[in-house]
Amino acid sequence: MVSNRHNDGLIFPKGGWETDETAEEAAARESMEEAGVKGETCTYVGEFSFKSRKKALKVDGDGKNGVSKKATCVARVFVMNVTEEMAEWPEQATRTRTWLPAMDAIEQCKHDWMRDALRAWASTMPGLETAG
Repeated sequence: MVSNRHNDGLIFPKGGWETDETAEEAAARESMEEAGVKGETCTYVGEFSFKSRKKALKVDGDGKNGVSKKATCVARVFVMNVTEEMAEWPEQATRTRTWLPAMDAIEQCKHDWMRDALRAWASTMPGLETAG
């Protein structure tokens, strides 16, 4: 996990993907940029919806445009088998990389949807219990 840019919680590396990459490639790129890790995306956890803080352009059916306060986004979450921790990475000045046991990550994660994703992944791991 990484600290968010406001240093008020832990989050997954995340972001959009480019038109020339798959969701898995985007996840790997975001992990490298934000957390300074490289590896193989090995498990697809699922899709999780959340409200973005960023404003989005809203186009109404009657032709009136406006700005929506929050956009609904869908994140595709993957597990990565990390093979390399970089000493330097693009966002190290604004983010801290943190390794945690699954239960601690669930407790310290900033967003409900990320906790749900962690629980979904943990439920597939034999012997790993999670709190509801």
